[in-house]
Amino acid sequence: LNYPGGLHSLHMVQVVNFLKAYDEVKFTGAMPSAMPDLRNKIVLVGIVAEGRSQFIKTPFASQFPSIGLHATFLHNMIHRNFLGKMSPIGTFVLTALLSALAAVCMFVRREAAGLLAILGMIAVLAAASFILFLTASYVLPVVPSIFAIVSVTMGLLFYKHQISKSEVLSLSEENEGIMRQLRNKELVLQTLEEELAVTKGENTEEQAETLLEEVRRYKREVTDLRSRAEDLKPFVPEPGGASASQALNVNGIIYDASGPMASVVDFIRKIADNDATVLVLGESGTGKELVARALHEQSFRHGKAFVAVNCGALSETLLESELFGHEKGAFTGAVKEKQGRFELADGGTIFLDEIAETSEAFQIKLLRILQEGTFERVGGTETRKVNIRVVAATNRDLRQSVEQKKFRQDLFYRLNVLSIQLPPLRDRKEDIVLLVQYFTGLEAPSVKCSAATVHALQQYSWPGNVRELQSAVKRAALLAKADDRDIIRLKDFPEEVAASTDSVLDIEERVMRSLQEKQFSRNAISETADDLGGLNRGTIAEYFRGYCFKMYVEKEFDVSAAIRAIAPNEQPDVQEKVLKKVQEYLHNATELVDKSQTLDQSIQVSKPKYKNLPQRYHLYLDKIIENYRLLNKQ
Repeated sequence: LNYPGGLHSLHMVQVVNFLKAYDEVKFTGAMPSAMPDLRNKIVLVGIVAEGRSQFIKTPFASQFPSIGLHATFLHNMIHRNFLGKMSPIGTFVLTALLSALAAVCMFVRREAAGLLAILGMIAVLAAASFILFLTASYVLPVVPSIFAIVSVTMGLLFYKHQISKSEVLSLSEENEGIMRQLRNKELVLQTLEEELAVTKGENTEEQAETLLEEVRRYKREVTDLRSRAEDLKPFVPEPGGASASQALNVNGIIYDASGPMASVVDFIRKIADNDATVLVLGESGTGKELVARALHEQSFRHGKAFVAVNCGALSETLLESELFGHEKGAFTGAVKEKQGRFELADGGTIFLDEIAETSEAFQIKLLRILQEGTFERVGGTETRKVNIRVVAATNRDLRQSVEQKKFRQDLFYRLNVLSIQLPPLRDRKEDIVLLVQYFTGLEAPSVKCSAATVHALQQYSWPGNVRELQSAVKRAALLAKADDRDIIRLKDFPEEVAASTDSVLDIEERVMRSLQEKQFSRNAISETADDLGGLNRGTIAEYFRGYCFKMYVEKEFDVSAAIRAIAPNEQPDVQEKVLKKVQEYLHNATELVDKSQTLDQSIQVSKPKYKNLPQRYHLYLDKIIENYRLLNKQ
């Protein structure tokens, strides 16, 4: 039965009052005002009194009169609202399904988000049960389902905690093992240095040379162990250091108050409420569109549209149609008229990125709208006027483009009313830690970078600037999460980041030491790649090629001296193998160089030789090409 409630839910009238009302209705035809309207009602007559009638227990009351039981049955029968309950099989299926969803929430989502999703699921279950009970008299198995959800959640939380605890213990043991090795190596190194000092005093050159080589080997091993220890330790900013400062965020621009971006942000604030055209200059990936958005958001136009257009991504015809719009039938495919970006940005700001990529014909049309604020749609004759602020950007040197007749001088002066020069990321070392923490927080708030990783990121040149950093951090955070680690390590970053830094983890030194130990054998590169882990065979080979270039240049283009530096104390047959490899690398590096070309032209045609070479060796390859041209001229 679907009980309505306790005793007070019944419409009870005393028998005497009912009989009086009955008589009054019978003789007068009117229902007394003190009585409820009993028309079209079934009236049950019975006794409700302690000791004179039977009482039963219901979900809502421990003492419910038997006459109420009869009334409840009649009401349920007339309205057809007897309670419906889920079958045992249905209860099992629902409970299993909700338990599975809870498990998915715990594994797929972040832990905090997963718990919130589970609480939301319980709330939805309770609300659905309440609504079904009121509207359809249907009872969902809420208690078993909630018990199952809570049990699964607690079990998975305990499991994840145990996994994390196991990982922490494993990392701690690994760290302790490394530190133990480090202490032992340092003690041996100290002893060797003392022996070396004594040996030098005794003038035994052969023994001193042996000890010196031993000291160098132990120093390399100590450096390697320190690097590995740093890569297992989470980064902690030094008190009072730049990396410990609070990140400032102005419309998405993350920077340190003492860094070079602070003056840029101050200048943005000064010129925001101004209609003058702004030219934003800077390398690709430095955040030129962020600056344009910040100018818009801090101006009086912030409630209007901000429209961004990449001028370099469209042909001249498409760009003109995109910016100015077109009339119906203006060209093939123009089946209806279309508003251009200038019209859409009316009252707001339009951002023209890569403005230097436009043609001279288009620059003339752009100059008109900058001067007069008017334009015509493609295929139209009606002159339209808009009120917009123009912010343009380029990664080229526009003054040089003007001198080379590639960019109109009058348009340059029109755009360059106010200019903002964005510094490259390599000049914003104090911002790198703040940016890494911000980007990591977007991907995985609970994950931190290792100390070695932060040091390496600060040393890398970042040719792609902030855009490259964001992509690298996103990749690293995803790899760390996939391995269920709470520390991002150096191996999670692209190879060029790990290999092109002068961090404590010196990849060059480790590669060359491994190749020398393997005596440059046929499988030395593959075995070295396996030993170092995280680096592939191609990276090791390119690193070796770059080191050969480096030694050749540093030894003043003397091949024999370079071979002795690359393979010191090796047998003649080993040095012969290295000689063949160096000669092969040098021939390959200069095969495209023509003595009739200028140095810039020679370097340009040799660009394929730079493709996979680590960036730190590009300068040496430049010098090799220059020396080759000089020798050929002679």
